Amino acid sequence: MTQIGRKIIVEAELALELAGRKQGGRR
Repeated sequence: MTQIGRKIIVEAELALELAGRKQGGRR
């Protein structure tokens, strides 16, 4: 796993977490 790939995954997870908070949904 490259650093760039890892960075993309981290940003994607953060984006998903923020989106979930905006909708007020819980997993």
